[in-house]
Amino acid sequence: MPDSSESVGNEEPLTLTQFRFWRQYLTTMRPYLFPVSGLAGLAGMSLAKVADPWRWGMAMAVFTLAYGFGQALTDCFQQDTDRLSASYRPLIRGTISARQVLLVSLSGLVTGMAILAWCNVWNLAVSAFAVVGLLAYTPLKRRWWAGPLANASVVALLPVMGWLVRPGNHPAMLLQHPEVLAVALMSFAAYANFVLVGYLKDIDADRQTRYETLPVVFGWRRAAIVSDIWSAGALAAGIWAVSLLAKIVPGSILPAGAVVLLAAVLSVTAQVTLHRINRQEQAYRPILNVVRVFLLLHVAVVILANPRWSAVAVVLFFGFEFLAILRPERRQV
Repeated sequence: MPDSSESVGNEEPLTLTQFRFWRQYLTTMRPYLFPVSGLAGLAGMSLAKVADPWRWGMAMAVFTLAYGFGQALTDCFQQDTDRLSASYRPLIRGTISARQVLLVSLSGLVTGMAILAWCNVWNLAVSAFAVVGLLAYTPLKRRWWAGPLANASVVALLPVMGWLVRPGNHPAMLLQHPEVLAVALMSFAAYANFVLVGYLKDIDADRQTRYETLPVVFGWRRAAIVSDIWSAGALAAGIWAVSLLAKIVPGSILPAGAVVLLAAVLSVTAQVTLHRINRQEQAYRPILNVVRVFLLLHVAVVILANPRWSAVAVVLFFGFEFLAILRPERRQV
């Protein structure tokens, strides 16, 4: 969390050698959302049955930190909006600089690319495409139809990269593994909904800074209807993924099915709430449930595809719940 004793404004930024810099950078990374990329990558590795503990451990570290590095990177290009809607963030307060954040974020992402490429050289191309997608996100966010699609495309690659952690797997084999494609589609739809619903908390700021997001252009109610479609698509893809896995892996489908059912209940709750409210300061409530749906759908995949990693998936889910309580600003997710 930010230290309220630090100055706000145009002070000289902290240096990379100072511990306080890393505290502020960690705030910029949004650690409460690390489980989003962590579980997406874990789902892909579960599908591939990655067994080598060193390979699994290094890749898991990369996937867990990937969200933070990507979030910090995109923050460098959206300071105009953040000045209006998220002034608590260290980049806006001036305690760290965009140049520093770019350096650390790109270094982290490139290191992660190298580790994943060591696991499987095909991951170099896929992860490079994901980084390009992160860099393209801010200009694409100015177009109402492009922002959620661009960001969700990056996240949809995470299960594929997780699947590619296993040596011997390559992209051409994906046509023979519809379960991987189903999980990637699930990740895409669930995260596109997260992005779209997230825009609802920043409508005024986006309007003032000329980000023509779907809620800015078409209004809250129409955005909520599109969100309903993404929500239904995520659940449909999740059910498809689980049904495919049930045919190819031994064991009971009941635990995974129960998790999908919980995700469905939370999804309906989130969407109903979206249609009942119309104030930006209340948007964080459905946003949190939309994130929970994303996480739970991936937990279900892990439970069914590789039950040995169920405990890791559950820890990541509850890690989100715990860290979300500690986030610096309650209305920002």
